[in-house]
Amino acid sequence: MVVVFARLSWLVLWTITVTFVSSFNQYSPFQQCPVSAECNKNITQASSPEGTICSPRYSHPYPADITCTYDFYANPGERVQIKFTHFNLYKSKIYSEVNGDCKLEDSVSIFIYEDYDEATAMFCGDTLPLQFMSANNWMRVRFVSNPSPGKGQASGFEFQYKFRKDFGITTGLQSFGDRNRPLCHFTYNSKMQKVGNFTSPNYPGVYPSVTNCQYVFRGERGERVTITMDNFDVGLRSETNVCGGQNDHVTFTCYSHEGPDKGFQPICGVMQSLLTKRVSDGEYFRVLMTSNDNYEHTGFLGRYEFGKGYNVFAPTTPSPETLSGRESSSPRGPSLDVISATLLGLLVCFYMNTAMS
Repeated sequence: MVVVFARLSWLVLWTITVTFVSSFNQYSPFQQCPVSAECNKNITQASSPEGTICSPRYSHPYPADITCTYDFYANPGERVQIKFTHFNLYKSKIYSEVNGDCKLEDSVSIFIYEDYDEATAMFCGDTLPLQFMSANNWMRVRFVSNPSPGKGQASGFEFQYKFRKDFGITTGLQSFGDRNRPLCHFTYNSKMQKVGNFTSPNYPGVYPSVTNCQYVFRGERGERVTITMDNFDVGLRSETNVCGGQNDHVTFTCYSHEGPDKGFQPICGVMQSLLTKRVSDGEYFRVLMTSNDNYEHTGFLGRYEFGKGYNVFAPTTPSPETLSGRESSSPRGPSLDVISATLLGLLVCFYMNTAMS
């Protein structure tokens, strides 16, 4: 929104003030990168809880043959989140010949284990990387510019960082453990809000590895909870196509105690919204997300609704295992095969009646 204040006298403009207010970026306001940006920095939550990091000489071409390292140290239990707002690194002729392999190119790498010097992710070229989050309270970002001269018009990179207690989940009431350590545990109460959203950690960026999150939904007496997940992309399916175990997965349960709810199968992979839809038996519902050792998937945008009615499409919607014919669905309603058979029967009856007439 732009607001302009002006004072006119005899059609002459004496003073003008322009005020610009923006709420577009959740990270605002940020300091601009200095012209002589530091190439190596240790950043702690106490010294700088959020800010902006740029390549040297940004936004002009960066120098050749340099390495810049930025180490981030969050408080125990908290995470480091980075969001690239500009990314334009020099691409050699080899780049296109090896199908975009970054190992021989100017690159930005992300490390999430302090005692393990192997990059979890590496980016090069000019494609803007997805938002990223650490798996613990430490993260390293390393920029490498190769000795090759003539970086052309490559303007470098800019990213915003933020230390987060909430795992990038901005809805629900978060729980805290011993010594006020933040937990990935969020509660949604029907008395506070009937309809709303919840997300995987760091959504819409890639969710962090080795992270367990719980979403608890508490309805009023007589209510049920309907859950639907959009843009669902959680983990890789194993050769046996079984969700759970070493695969990242999401589970549902109507119980507050630990242990599986046999009425709901775990889900994973890439799924359409309809297939993720589930309805609780009563006023209590719990969703659990478990991630293991990959940093490739974006999770989900979940929707919840507390209501008195019963949604016939869930939890009767079959699981991916049912669709593949490997496992029976929940016994709580008709399977997709039954629905398909019914529709086929109606079509046959319609065809015969039409032919006879």
